[in-house]
Amino acid sequence: YSELWPPETDSPDELMKFVRQIQRSNRPQNSLIDWKSSRWVAAGAPGKKLAGTLLLSLYPLDEIDREIAAIRSDLTWGVLFALILAMLVGSLFSYTIIRPVASLMSGVQALRRRDTSHRLEVLQNDELGRLSATFNATSEKLADIISAQAIQARLIPEQAPALDGFASDL
Repeated sequence: YSELWPPETDSPDELMKFVRQIQRSNRPQNSLIDWKSSRWVAAGAPGKKLAGTLLLSLYPLDEIDREIAAIRSDLTWGVLFALILAMLVGSLFSYTIIRPVASLMSGVQALRRRDTSHRLEVLQNDELGRLSATFNATSEKLADIISAQAIQARLIPEQAPALDGFASDL
């Protein structure tokens, strides 16, 4: 007791009530108390090995409030940083995966319309970039095949010409 308050001063009523409450209940307690003109969080427990002893801890409430405010501020900045990071990762994901796949889809739709002039821009040197380059090469070969088919259709008539005295078949 002499360390908590000097003998020449009166013992604080709230702190003494708290100490007596721990001694009576013989179990750990905590409470908010007023002591030395400020608010404190008091935590106390009876001694297990040393009978009649008491472990008492006092934490200034103002300090706890400052720590909570600092943690709140750190959490706010952390959440803001996480959101910015998520947006950057999302845009990177969009640029590297979603845009090339969408471009490939538009190329496939162009081929479906038999438009072999549609070419894809090869943006990167990965699987999607190689797929785009392969699509462009396939589209060019398909254009050559369609052109050859048109030339062949002009050269070879649909029906065999009728010649007198001869039977013909294509």
